[in-house]
Amino acid sequence: MRYIVVGSSNYTYSILKAIKEVDPRGLIFYVDRSKEISEAIASQLNINYAYGDLLDPATYQRINAEISDVVIIATDSDALNIKLIELFKKIFSVPKVATIINNPMNLGEYMKSGADLIINPMATIESMIKAFISSDKWIKSSTPELFGSEVYLNRFVKETAFGITLSYVREAVKDLGDVLVFVVSRDNRIIRDPLYELVEGDSVIVIAPKGLGEEAIKKITRSIDRLKILRTGVDTSVSRI
Repeated sequence: MRYIVVGSSNYTYSILKAIKEVDPRGLIFYVDRSKEISEAIASQLNINYAYGDLLDPATYQRINAEISDVVIIATDSDALNIKLIELFKKIFSVPKVATIINNPMNLGEYMKSGADLIINPMATIESMIKAFISSDKWIKSSTPELFGSEVYLNRFVKETAFGITLSYVREAVKDLGDVLVFVVSRDNRIIRDPLYELVEGDSVIVIAPKGLGEEAIKKITRSIDRLKILRTGVDTSVSRI
């Protein structure tokens, strides 16, 4: 496949490295305003490069952008990123254009640009921090929506006192169809035994088709609340989404 990566930012090297790892035989062009920056980054990764005015179609015509398969735009300016998305979509008709958003407040403008994928690094950071410091609370992971799914995580601590088993959680969502439930133990083992009872520090991962994630978590939460009442006789239910 043919790839073009445009712009220098904190993410550029990682983007190029990811492409090289996934498609070692792919033809990659890195494009920046500066010849020095383009040469330096390209030489590190043994890829092709070009340089010039990033908004001038001629810069990309020299590397046959019209036959590219994927373009990834990663400048440090949202305004420039949006203009570049429109350039590659309207002038070169590139089938897949992705971009990195710098300021999440500009998401609305990106949505109008025609980008096929808008990557929000801040959302990933937020979800990872929430998962790291929280317990007994469902956290939605931001990245898997690209693959048409929603992923929720919960590290159980206090709620393990109620005797929650893997099969009990799975039973709560069985009527939703293709919803997957996994348990990762506190010592990082994937639990397969349906009768396994959660202990403090275990994590439950729920993977649902896009649009079903919130309903799945509601069903699991209600089911656990019923179990609490059964075990304690006290209704302690609160929303944990």
